[in-house]
Amino acid sequence: RMLGDSVAVFHLVYMEPDANLRILRHCLYVLDGCKKSLEVLPEENINKGTLPDDELEDLNRQVKFNREHRERMISEVQEMLDKSPLKNKDKDAFNKIVEDCNWKFKEFKNYRKINTNQYKWKELYDIMGRSKCIDVFSFFSQYAHGLSISNLNATPSQRVFDGIIGEGVALLDLM
Repeated sequence: RMLGDSVAVFHLVYMEPDANLRILRHCLYVLDGCKKSLEVLPEENINKGTLPDDELEDLNRQVKFNREHRERMISEVQEMLDKSPLKNKDKDAFNKIVEDCNWKFKEFKNYRKINTNQYKWKELYDIMGRSKCIDVFSFFSQYAHGLSISNLNATPSQRVFDGIIGEGVALLDLM
């Protein structure tokens, strides 16, 4: 399913014919991902007392590096957004879309509720011409998700994996 979602995102964000909207979607996609990452990366050490000191020190360095990297990316994206000509085209629409990090916006316009101007995943699959595959994406998710009942089968058959791999290759072909 992640592969299907990735292809749908690629189509929406990077195949946008309008260069200014493409840059806006890209910036918002990066901004959304960075902000969500910062929400889960701890600011302070949460593993104190559970890891040996040397591992804890390495982990803290990695977390600090990742937080700083995402904060730099947010600053760079904000600079790009500040220079966007779309800001002058419709300031209210631009500000609302940026405030919501709404990279899935349907139209460049102002709106009150995010769901009124945002593609749903099925609509994104429609854009890339694979809406009939939504059941396949759910099938992928069922076999990949850690809490899935399918994971009770400790010895998955080659036939099951061949089907999943075959659909994955078909999705890659779309790119």
